[in-house]
Order: sequence, then C-alpha cells, then structure tokens
Amino acid sequence: MHLGKGILVLFSLAVPVLILSACGSNVGTPVVTAKARSHQPPETTTTPSLANQVTSSSAPGSSVTVSITTTTTSSVQPSYNLVIANENGWTSAGLEGQVPLPGTCHYQYYESWVLPDPRCTPGSITPLVTSANLETTICQYGYSASVRPPLYLTEPEKFALMQAYGVSGSASNYEFDHLVPLELGGSSNLANMWPEPNQGSPSTFNSYSHYGNNAKDGVESQSNYAVCDRGYSLALAQSEIATNWVLAHQEMPN
Repeated sequence: MHLGKGILVLFSLAVPVLILSACGSNVGTPVVTAKARSHQPPETTTTPSLANQVTSSSAPGSSVTVSITTTTTSSVQPSYNLVIANENGWTSAGLEGQVPLPGTCHYQYYESWVLPDPRCTPGSITPLVTSANLETTICQYGYSASVRPPLYLTEPEKFALMQAYGVSGSASNYEFDHLVPLELGGSSNLANMWPEPNQGSPSTFNSYSHYGNNAKDGVESQSNYAVCDRGYSLALAQSEIATNWVLAHQEMPN
C-alpha cells in the first residue's frame, strides 16, 4: 500500500545488534541479521507506560472486530526498534524474519484503533531507501509495486501471523499490512508485517486519500506526501508510523 518524535526506546531482540544511523539521520536503529523463517516466541520485556494512551490487550487469542473497546488497565509504550532488512526483506524463497508462536502476539490499542504488538511487529525498513535517493525510490511512481513480494509468498505468512496474533475468521477482514509502508521505505521482513483489522476508510484521517481498505491506508499516503512533497524527515516519519500510526497523522503535513 501507499506505503516517529521523542526518545526512541530500543529493546533487546535476543540477537547481536549493531547501532547505525538510520537513513542518514541521527536516529539510531539496530541492524538485525536476517534468519530463515522459524517459529519463535516474542520477548516479554515490558516498556514504560505512555500515560494510558496505548493499552495492551490481555484477552486470549480470539477474533478481533472493529467495534472492540479497550478495558485493559495496563499501558505500554510501543518501542521504535526498526529491523534493517536485507535489501527489501524478501527473495524468491520467501519473506525473511521469524513468525512468533501461535497466540503469543497481542494487539495494542489507541482509543479504539488497533496497533500491532511492538514485540512481534517492531517494524522494518530497507537500507536501499535513504534521504539521498528519495526521487529515484519512494518518490517515483510505481516504486511500491516494484518491491512488493508476490501473493504466493505473502499469503501463507498472513495466515501464520493471524495464528500468532490469535485471530480467526475470514482473512478478508484483515490486511496483511506493512507497519512501515513500502512507500515510506518499509521492508517485507516479517518484523514489519501484521494482520491489521480493517477499520475506518482511507479518508478517516486523510481527507485527500480514497485508495485502500482502511484508515491506516490514508495515513500511509499522507506519509509519502509529507516526505516527498513537503520535505518531512524520512527517518522521523518512519519512527512515528512505527510507534503509533494513529498519532503519526497529527505530526506529518497533510
């Protein structure tokens, strides 16, 4: 699809990391060596609270509907801990990364809007998109289509991640979403993929957008416009949308 500020919180991914500068900015991001797909439980380390803004679901894995309301009292702050993919995060052999064990991922919520579990889906970006080559990458028409993996590779992973998030029902109720969208330099590493329940419409937060299946699609279009047409920082936009895609639309130009 058309395809964040503050102190960034890094947490351990249980693999060696090397801190580099993301996209030419001073935002530190860990480089994680890509591994063959395997099932692995996410880390259970919690992060500081965010003043009751984002709440963690404590319900066991079950179908999630767009009318769900948040009643959980615990709060967590999603971590900006982007994985640097190998190129675009996939090859003809499949998507790189790991699938968490079934039922070990839990949706987070900002108000009634669904966010991914930051332990399972921290986000991932490609090193091939930088602030120096925007015009020939994400700001060029057709870029997203040129780096999107084929359906035969993504469809099995969608069902596997639905199981990881403990959701069932029709797969058509969920978009196999890139948390950091392709048009913002996101990769197709499994650390960037999650089964996003379709909520709202593309124009919910971005009145100019009418393409897509849900409200996040409009924010993705807005993020590409902000970076390509308004000079917004690529690294900052990636950070904001990975941390809380709902709040990201308030920060970026529309």
